[in-house]
Amino acid sequence: MAIQSHVARTVLAAALLAACADPFPRDALLLGGWGSPSVALLADSASVQLEYACWHVNIPGPVLLDDRGAFNGPGTRSFSGGAAGGPPATPEPVIASGRVTSASKPRVLQLLIQRLGNGPLPGVTDTLLLQEGFPAVYMACPDDASGRAGGARGR
Repeated sequence: MAIQSHVARTVLAAALLAACADPFPRDALLLGGWGSPSVALLADSASVQLEYACWHVNIPGPVLLDDRGAFNGPGTRSFSGGAAGGPPATPEPVIASGRVTSASKPRVLQLLIQRLGNGPLPGVTDTLLLQEGFPAVYMACPDDASGRAGGARGR
Protein backbone atom coordinates (compact mmCIF):
# COMPACT_ATOMS: atom_id res chain seq x y z
CA MET A 1 0.00 0.00 0.00
CA ALA A 2 2.83 2.40 0.82
CA ILE A 3 4.39 1.83 -2.60
CA GLN A 4 1.09 2.57 -4.38
CA SER A 5 0.71 5.77 -2.34
CA HIS A 6 4.26 6.84 -3.21
CA VAL A 7 3.68 6.13 -6.92
CA ALA A 8 0.42 8.12 -6.86
CA ARG A 9 2.16 11.10 -5.21
CA THR A 10 5.00 10.92 -7.75
CA VAL A 11 2.57 10.86 -10.69
CA LEU A 12 0.62 13.78 -9.19
CA ALA A 13 3.82 15.79 -8.67
CA ALA A 14 4.92 15.14 -12.26
CA ALA A 15 1.51 16.23 -13.57
CA LEU A 16 1.64 19.44 -11.51
CA LEU A 17 5.16 20.22 -12.75
CA ALA A 18 4.08 19.69 -16.34
CA ALA A 19 1.10 21.99 -15.83
CA CYS A 20 3.41 24.66 -14.38
CA ALA A 21 5.94 24.35 -17.20
CA ASP A 22 6.87 27.51 -19.00
CA PRO A 23 4.84 27.23 -22.25
CA PHE A 24 5.16 29.79 -24.99
CA PRO A 25 2.27 32.19 -25.31
CA ARG A 26 0.00 31.78 -28.31
CA ASP A 27 1.29 33.63 -31.41
CA ALA A 28 4.69 34.40 -29.83
CA LEU A 29 7.19 35.83 -32.33
CA LEU A 30 10.90 35.20 -32.65
CA LEU A 31 12.20 38.71 -31.91
CA GLY A 32 15.38 40.55 -31.01
CA GLY A 33 19.08 39.97 -31.29
CA TRP A 34 20.56 36.50 -30.94
CA GLY A 35 24.15 35.40 -31.44
CA SER A 36 27.20 33.37 -30.71
CA PRO A 37 30.83 33.80 -31.68
CA SER A 38 30.81 34.45 -35.46
CA VAL A 39 27.00 34.22 -35.83
CA ALA A 40 24.54 37.13 -35.71
CA LEU A 41 20.74 37.00 -35.98
CA LEU A 42 18.27 39.90 -35.87
CA ALA A 43 14.55 39.11 -35.80
CA ASP A 44 11.70 41.61 -36.07
CA SER A 45 8.06 41.45 -37.12
CA ALA A 46 9.02 41.72 -40.81
CA SER A 47 11.80 39.14 -41.15
CA VAL A 48 14.77 37.31 -39.66
CA GLN A 49 18.26 38.19 -40.90
CA LEU A 50 21.13 35.80 -40.12
CA GLU A 51 24.84 36.05 -40.94
CA TYR A 52 27.35 33.24 -40.51
CA ALA A 53 30.34 31.74 -42.33
CA CYS A 54 30.18 34.12 -45.33
CA TRP A 55 26.43 33.52 -45.77
CA HIS A 56 23.39 35.74 -45.33
CA VAL A 57 20.02 34.07 -44.66
CA ASN A 58 16.68 35.86 -44.98
CA ILE A 59 13.51 34.38 -43.49
CA PRO A 60 10.54 36.55 -44.53
CA GLY A 61 7.48 37.52 -42.53
CA PRO A 62 6.99 37.32 -38.81
CA VAL A 63 8.35 34.03 -37.49
CA LEU A 64 5.68 32.56 -35.21
CA LEU A 65 6.68 30.17 -32.44
CA ASP A 66 4.35 27.32 -31.56
CA ASP A 67 3.54 26.39 -27.96
CA ARG A 68 6.87 24.50 -27.76
CA GLY A 69 8.87 27.49 -29.03
CA ALA A 70 9.46 25.84 -32.43
CA PHE A 71 9.13 27.13 -35.99
CA ASN A 72 9.70 25.91 -39.53
CA GLY A 73 9.59 27.93 -42.74
CA PRO A 74 11.16 28.86 -46.06
CA GLY A 75 13.94 31.36 -46.60
CA THR A 76 16.86 32.16 -48.87
CA ARG A 77 20.62 31.97 -48.44
CA SER A 78 23.15 34.13 -50.33
CA PHE A 79 26.93 34.20 -50.37
CA SER A 80 27.96 37.48 -48.77
CA GLY A 81 31.61 37.91 -49.65
CA GLY A 82 34.92 36.18 -49.47
CA ALA A 83 38.01 35.69 -51.57
CA ALA A 84 36.01 34.94 -54.74
CA GLY A 85 34.75 38.54 -54.82
CA GLY A 86 32.32 39.62 -57.51
CA PRO A 87 28.59 40.14 -57.21
CA PRO A 88 26.60 38.21 -54.60
CA ALA A 89 25.47 34.76 -55.65
CA THR A 90 21.86 34.21 -56.62
CA PRO A 91 19.91 33.40 -53.45
CA GLU A 92 19.25 29.69 -52.99
CA PRO A 93 16.17 28.32 -51.20
CA VAL A 94 16.50 26.97 -47.68
CA ILE A 95 14.21 25.64 -44.99
CA ALA A 96 14.84 27.20 -41.59
CA SER A 97 13.65 25.35 -38.53
CA GLY A 98 14.41 26.00 -34.95
CA ARG A 99 13.37 25.88 -31.34
CA VAL A 100 13.78 28.33 -28.49
CA THR A 101 14.63 26.32 -25.39
CA SER A 102 12.57 28.26 -22.86
CA ALA A 103 10.00 31.04 -22.62
CA SER A 104 12.03 32.56 -19.75
CA LYS A 105 15.56 33.94 -19.92
CA PRO A 106 18.29 33.05 -20.61
CA ARG A 107 16.98 31.59 -23.85
CA VAL A 108 18.89 29.58 -26.45
CA LEU A 109 17.85 29.11 -30.07
CA GLN A 110 18.71 25.86 -31.81
CA LEU A 111 18.57 26.67 -35.53
CA LEU A 112 18.84 24.40 -38.58
CA ILE A 113 19.33 25.79 -42.10
CA GLN A 114 18.69 23.07 -44.70
CA ARG A 115 19.97 23.79 -48.21
CA LEU A 116 17.58 23.05 -51.08
CA GLY A 117 17.85 23.41 -54.83
CA ASN A 118 20.95 23.53 -56.98
CA GLY A 119 23.33 25.39 -54.66
CA PRO A 120 26.48 23.87 -53.20
CA LEU A 121 25.80 20.68 -51.25
CA PRO A 122 21.99 20.52 -51.57
CA GLY A 123 20.35 18.74 -48.67
CA VAL A 124 23.15 19.61 -46.23
CA THR A 125 21.96 21.19 -42.99
CA ASP A 126 23.89 23.81 -41.02
CA THR A 127 23.26 23.60 -37.26
CA LEU A 128 23.65 26.75 -35.16
CA LEU A 129 23.19 27.53 -31.46
CA LEU A 130 22.48 31.14 -30.53
CA GLN A 131 21.84 32.89 -27.23
CA GLU A 132 19.35 35.72 -26.88
CA GLY A 133 21.07 39.04 -26.27
CA PHE A 134 24.55 37.62 -26.94
CA PRO A 135 26.76 40.47 -28.17
CA ALA A 136 27.46 38.76 -31.46
CA VAL A 137 30.40 39.94 -33.50
CA TYR A 138 30.21 38.57 -37.01
CA MET A 139 33.66 38.26 -38.57
CA ALA A 140 33.39 39.43 -42.15
CA CYS A 141 34.58 37.16 -44.90
CA PRO A 142 38.11 37.61 -46.25
CA ASP A 143 38.45 40.54 -48.65
CA ASP A 144 40.92 38.90 -50.96
CA ALA A 145 42.88 35.75 -51.75
CA SER A 146 45.25 36.53 -48.83
CA GLY A 147 42.52 35.36 -46.46
CA ARG A 148 42.62 38.57 -44.37
CA ALA A 149 39.26 39.31 -42.83
CA GLY A 150 37.48 42.42 -43.96
CA GLY A 151 36.83 43.35 -40.34
CA ALA A 152 34.37 42.66 -37.59
CA ARG A 153 30.87 44.06 -37.49
CA GLY A 154 29.16 44.28 -34.13
CA ARG A 155 25.49 43.43 -33.82
